[in-house]
Amino acid sequence: EALTGRWEGKVRQDDGPNGKPIEFDASVEISAGRKTVSGVLTTRVESNGTTDQSHFNCTGGFFHGMFLQLNYTPKDESTIQFGSVIMELDAAGNVLEGRYAGYGKHTRAVVSGTAKLEKVK
Repeated sequence: EALTGRWEGKVRQDDGPNGKPIEFDASVEISAGRKTVSGVLTTRVESNGTTDQSHFNCTGGFFHGMFLQLNYTPKDESTIQFGSVIMELDAAGNVLEGRYAGYGKHTRAVVSGTAKLEKVK
């Protein structure tokens, strides 16, 4: 499956904790079956000289050979942070690009933004 592997890139959140857009690193290890997709998402948000790394379980599907839909929930169940992402796979199978919406723990609000990930292995 073209999706299986490690993907890395940037996520841009339209409204960060201070009301301005923020950008942070993300990586996801995807395992794609015939009808379902699962994986582990890791985000790294740098703020005030510290780095917050979060880990999420992802489940979803791959549709029409080009659209990935994933729901993400925190591995740490005490954390209130979750959402959904829809991304389109480019024709070469190397780039996933799309949008997400969810609840952000740092912003303490519903958030949305864009994500672009490139396949690294």
